[in-house]
Amino acid sequence: MYRRIRAMLVCCGLAIASLLQAQQITFSARVADAESGEPLVFASVGIAGRSIGTITNLQGDFDFHFPSAYRNDILTISMLGYHTYEAPIWSLLQDTARTILIQRSVFVLGEVIVKDSLTGGDILRIAIDRIPDNYPTSPFLLDAFYRDIKKVGGTAVSLLEAAVKIYDEDYAEPRNKYKLKERVGLQEVRRSLGYDNKFTSYFDEGNLLEDLLLHNNVRYHLFSPQIFEGLVRRPESFYHGEPVFVLEQTESYKLKVYVAKSNYGILRIEYEDHGEQPLGRKKGLDSRFISLHKVIDFRPFKGKLYLNYMTLHS
Repeated sequence: MYRRIRAMLVCCGLAIASLLQAQQITFSARVADAESGEPLVFASVGIAGRSIGTITNLQGDFDFHFPSAYRNDILTISMLGYHTYEAPIWSLLQDTARTILIQRSVFVLGEVIVKDSLTGGDILRIAIDRIPDNYPTSPFLLDAFYRDIKKVGGTAVSLLEAAVKIYDEDYAEPRNKYKLKERVGLQEVRRSLGYDNKFTSYFDEGNLLEDLLLHNNVRYHLFSPQIFEGLVRRPESFYHGEPVFVLEQTESYKLKVYVAKSNYGILRIEYEDHGEQPLGRKKGLDSRFISLHKVIDFRPFKGKLYLNYMTLHS
């Protein structure tokens, strides 16, 4: 018997007090590949120049709540490897179909290819050095949605969802990388009957939300020296409408890092480890580490990159 945990944190945007009192519009739609019609999971949905946003779910659907004052603004949808979709919100509200198709991006090299000498490790080192330039340097507050699902033997046994506010000073490298720097405020908590009462005080004996935040490699500057040697460059792609370096490590684990070519900002990290190992014995049952799959995604706002969402499956 084994237990799996799936945790997800979606940052809905920078908290702005004036937005809380505005009349809201809810726009619901599905995002799909224009060629295959397949739904696109975890596509970023936002409004150009605004701090709010959401992401699509596992079926490619989303419900986006925003102030009615934004109805004349531009809706944007970004997905790795796709052109950024843009359309006036007012026109989308009149469309009853509500399936948005976005086009795959194709990176075409010219006839003259200029090969630079930067390795994957070199690019990541530059990106880490530029964290102070590309990420927040002053206090900010994020509105976010948190969910964790526990499964035993493949069957879901409990669910917890919470609306939270996350306050942080900046992205400066902390002296203690294992102590949470963010402050989390619970706004609303909803749990299944299978979730023990003690979790409502703060989610788990190990606090899954805090553990998830501590897995933010960029915020906590968690990059081991071994990473740089094994990183190789892959064909470039597009994200948020701009070309990105794609760096990959596939030796003892899988790692992909997407770095903006324009400013070397780290836009996305994908990590996967399937190295099974025993964790000990508790209440007569053997516990084993089966796998870990993590995604950290950032989105730009006013010249800085903010956390968009994080997922952690273990």
